[in-house]
Amino acid sequence: DYQVCDNGTTNGLPDSKCATGTVMVTITDVNDNPVPGADNKSTSEDTTLNFPASDLTANDSAGPADEGGQTLTVSSVTATANTHGAVSLSSGTVSYVPEADYNGAASFDYQVCDNGTSNGSPDSKCATGTVNVTISETNDNPVANADSKSTNEDTSLNFPASDLTTNDSAGPANESSQTLTVTSVTANANTHGTVSMSGGTVTYSPASNYNGPASFAYQVCDNGTTNGSSDSKCAAGSVNVTVNPVNDAPTANSQSVYTNGNTPVLITLTGSDVETSSGNLTYTVTSGSGPSHGILTGVAPNLIYTPALNYCGVDSFRFTVTDTGDGSSPPLTSSEATVTINVNDTVAPTITLNGNQNSLTPANHSYHTVNVTDLVASASDSCDPNVNINSVVISQVSSDEGASASGDIVIASDCKSVQLRAERNGGGDGRVYTITFRVRDAAGNTRTAIAKVTVPQDQGNGSAVDSGPAYTVISGCP
Repeated sequence: DYQVCDNGTTNGLPDSKCATGTVMVTITDVNDNPVPGADNKSTSEDTTLNFPASDLTANDSAGPADEGGQTLTVSSVTATANTHGAVSLSSGTVSYVPEADYNGAASFDYQVCDNGTSNGSPDSKCATGTVNVTISETNDNPVANADSKSTNEDTSLNFPASDLTTNDSAGPANESSQTLTVTSVTANANTHGTVSMSGGTVTYSPASNYNGPASFAYQVCDNGTTNGSSDSKCAAGSVNVTVNPVNDAPTANSQSVYTNGNTPVLITLTGSDVETSSGNLTYTVTSGSGPSHGILTGVAPNLIYTPALNYCGVDSFRFTVTDTGDGSSPPLTSSEATVTINVNDTVAPTITLNGNQNSLTPANHSYHTVNVTDLVASASDSCDPNVNINSVVISQVSSDEGASASGDIVIASDCKSVQLRAERNGGGDGRVYTITFRVRDAAGNTRTAIAKVTVPQDQGNGSAVDSGPAYTVISGCP
């Protein structure tokens, strides 16, 4: 309302009059900006956060109460200096991707718009809101980098397990304060040996005589946390080992050979070496090592041993083997090996007669005893020291007169003597007894010797003619 007054007069006198009027005002609508509320989201390190864009409008308002019926829509999302990642909006879904390995506070902006009107015409208004994101820590696996070690052939490699972690990392830079520990070592197909860990020390033992590349695996673990709780992570690493070649000494092989007395035998020396083929090994008979009872001829490794005349028993000599080196190390010589030569006893013992001539006279039909020692001087054997005159026996006795001599020869049971009758055929030319002596050594070799005892035809003729065996008595002695 309003009052309007005039300045009129009444009867010549001022007489202002007033009246009340009404002003009708038409107020056209003007849309207000929406009011976004703060939003909070969370995700884990290295984990994308996806959520409906409508989540962001749930705590936003379109403006004053009279605009409560408006619809709010997120029209865009925008990264800021504190976003620590990337954010996008597609088909009504917001995707926030934190930067690799980041954890902590982050945020991004979004624009929310209404569908309000001004003076009856569409007049959408927009405002910028902020989404605060809490990114919880997630422990990353450590990174195990390859390690290199070296050792010599047939030599164990020992080193602290902590050596392996010096070039490893706990993960991203924000995990650099974590402690790394080697928890185990494991052999693989390329280990060429064994590997173990004890008391914080790693021991790698290459296979015997192996040289070249080798490797084994190890596991390294950190002491990191995820969202404040312990969450150790592990990774596998590799240790590459160079096993340097070392020349190994060759091996000379001992051997035993057998031959008979007075018989040469071929001996082929043998040996082996890891780096050198057998054809390139050098064989050397050790000076002064024998043999003591024979001689060696030929060129090693192919030798001929000839035993000394009539020797039997054991003989030997020693030899060594020398390799050619391995290109980086000088030649090496083996320890001595022994060749044992067994010379079999194949030589018969000897019997030496004393040269005595026995003549049984007169022919008086009497028995005469002839002992071994009467006709044998000695017996010996180069290989059997137990052979002597006591080893000699009478193996048989023959007479050159047949039936007339039956019963005239009686060999003692111990074969050490024989009784011969002083008898002959009266119409003949005298009788000749042939005594065969025999000696046998421990190897079974035998030797015989023959002596003769005569019975003359008469005292005037002291000789007898040997007509050859006509009657023989064989002893029972072996």
